[in-house]
Amino acid sequence: MAAVGAFLLVAAAGVFVAVQWSRLTAAGRLALVVAVTAACLGGGRALRRSLPATGDVVFHLGAFLLPIDMAAAILQAGLGWRDLLLAEGILAAAALGGLGLVTGSVVLRWAGVAGVPLLAAGVAGFTPVPAPVALGALAVGAELVGRRRWRRGPAVWAALAGLAPLLGAGASLVAGALADRPGAGTLADLGLSGPAAVGGAPAAGVLAAFVLARGARRDGDLVLALAAMASAVV
Repeated sequence: MAAVGAFLLVAAAGVFVAVQWSRLTAAGRLALVVAVTAACLGGGRALRRSLPATGDVVFHLGAFLLPIDMAAAILQAGLGWRDLLLAEGILAAAALGGLGLVTGSVVLRWAGVAGVPLLAAGVAGFTPVPAPVALGALAVGAELVGRRRWRRGPAVWAALAGLAPLLGAGASLVAGALADRPGAGTLADLGLSGPAAVGGAPAAGVLAAFVLARGARRDGDLVLALAAMASAVV
C-alpha cells in the first residue's frame, strides 16, 4: 500500500509538472529536479527496511537523476561543453561509483566505471593532455591501488585508451562530412584525432599495455593478454 501511494504521489507530481512546466522559472525547474532527486535517494533508503526491492528501484532512480541535475545546473550557469564533460565525469566516477561501493550495487559501480572516460575527456578539454593518455594514466593509478572491487574497471579503461587511435580514426571518418559545421573540431580538442592523437598514441598504448598485461598475468586471462598486445601494436 505504501508503494502504491508513493507511486500515485509521484504520478500526480509528474502530471502537475508537465502541465505547469512552461510557467516555472529556470531556477524553479532546477530546484524541482533536485528536490525530486533528494526525495528518491532518501525515500529509497528509507523504503529498503520494509520494501527492499521497491526501495532499491527508487534509490537507483535518484542516483541516475544526479547527472541530469548536474547538466541542468551547468546549462543554467551558461557553461560550455568542456565544463559539462569534466563535471559529469567527476560526478559519475565519484558519486555514482562511491554510492555503488557503499550500497554494494553492481549497476552503480559500473556507472562509476563508465564515468571515468568522461572524466578523462574533461581533463583533455582543459589541458594539452590527450584523452587516451589521461585515461591510460587513470587506469594505471587504479591498477596500482589494487582495489579488488574495481578490478575490471582499470582493464576497461586501459582497453579504451589502447584502442583510442582506432576509435578516433573511425569517428573522424564519420565526422568528415561535418567538417564545415560548428563543433567538428571536438575530436581534435580531446586528442582523439589530429597531431595530438598521433603524439599521444604511443604513451596511451604503453600505459594500456602495462595495465592489461599486469591484469592478464594476475588473473590468467587470455582476453586481457590479447588486448595488451593489440594496444601495443596500435
